[in-house]
This record gives sequence, C-alpha cells and structure tokens, in this order.
Amino acid sequence: MRTLSLVFLLLTIALPGFAQREFNVNDSTFYVLNTYTTVVAGARQLYLLTPGGLQTLRDFTADHPDQYIRDFDLVRPDLWYTVIGKPTVGDSTTLYRSTDRGASWASDTSFYSATRQGGTGEFYSINQLQALGSDTLALFVGYYESQLAYSLDGGQTWAHWFNNLIAHYLGLYHCPDRDEYYLYGLVG
Repeated sequence: MRTLSLVFLLLTIALPGFAQREFNVNDSTFYVLNTYTTVVAGARQLYLLTPGGLQTLRDFTADHPDQYIRDFDLVRPDLWYTVIGKPTVGDSTTLYRSTDRGASWASDTSFYSATRQGGTGEFYSINQLQALGSDTLALFVGYYESQLAYSLDGGQTWAHWFNNLIAHYLGLYHCPDRDEYYLYGLVG
C-alpha cells in the first residue's frame, strides 16, 4: 500500500508539468517591467503585479473559455505578443500584438504570407514565438510539417526561414558562453 501511495504522489506531482509541455498551456510567466511592476501571464489572463496588488490586465479567453494563453513574450517594454489557442498541438491559434504596454491588443496575421511560402497547411498553428533580440523574432509554426519564420523588425514583416516534414519545432536554446543557438523539437 505504501508503494502505491508513493506512485500516486509522484504522478500527482509530475502530471502538471507533463500537461504544460504536452498541451501547450502557459503556467505563470513573469516579466519585470520596472522596480514596481511585473507582468504575469497565467493560463487565461495577463495580470499586473504592483505594490497595490494583483490586477487583471487582459482576459483573452473570456469569449472562448476552451482556449488558453499558449505563449506570452515581452519583446521590449513597448512590444508584447501573446499566442492564444486550444491546448492541443496543431490546433488553430491567434497571435495578438500590443505596442502600448498591454493597454490594447490587435490580432496579428502579418506572418501568414511567410508561413504559407513554406508549403505547410498548418501556417495557423503557432507553437512558440521567441524573441532573439529587441527586434529579432523567431516564429515556430505547424505540427506534422513544422517550419520557422523570422522577423528582423519586431514583427512588422516576416520571412520564411525553413521547414521540415518530419519535425515539430518548439524553439531555440541559447548558449551564452559560446554565443550559439540550438534548435529543439520533436521528431515526427
């Protein structure tokens, strides 16, 4: 019985981590804006944490309760991106952009033409948006046929980088000691 209890405890601890990785649901990302303000991205809402307390900045899923914040990136103080979608890989997502510190948000489809050039039919399914600098962005799109698009101007224009039929690209790791980037993903 003790062994069964230990297995149950370990599964209970491991499942939330598995769920975040497998089902693409964001779980509390923090970005410090300044000494007094931190942006918190939860599973469904963006919050501002100030000395006055926690307040909701935006609820992206109020009209679509089956969707979640799948990715949130604060590229620079005046440029924020959020990816909203269902938690299953390969489903349609919506990219939102804010240029006024989260006060207003607009759906951003500027990457569509670049990802359509890649040949994949899954140009609408964003896995991750990753900031590589103040204006350089990488966009990981698709599941069965995954591809990368990039922007050198903060997302104003996008270009197709490359795609692969048997890989599910998820992001880039940066090794600061050697100033190298490594692409990571899943096969098939």
